[in-house]
Amino acid sequence: DQFTVNLADDGGERFAQLAMTLEVVDGHAEAALKARMPAIRSAILLVLSSSSSKDLLTVAGKQKLADQVAAIAGRELGWQAEAAGAAEPAAQPRKVSLPQARPNPVLAVNFSHFIIQ
Repeated sequence: DQFTVNLADDGGERFAQLAMTLEVVDGHAEAALKARMPAIRSAILLVLSSSSSKDLLTVAGKQKLADQVAAIAGRELGWQAEAAGAAEPAAQPRKVSLPQARPNPVLAVNFSHFIIQ
């Protein structure tokens, strides 16, 4: 999906436009991901719009965003992070029927378009 958001920079004059693809573990996770996409997209937009251009311009910032997106999508699929301090969105996930003991079903977040202006 492609996202265009105003960033949380002072003055509010900067925006980000990016597109990403999520890699998932199997077809079941893919179907569940598609079913939950409106909630996932909303949570991603909230994370993006609360980010500053300074945060997103670095490689570390982009990796942090990818980790946050993977955690958001994984939680929407019923996955729960074991490590304390993992990136967590504000909303509580709605769970689907994936086993809790599994690792995050979202294997990777790949950016195909990333512009900050």
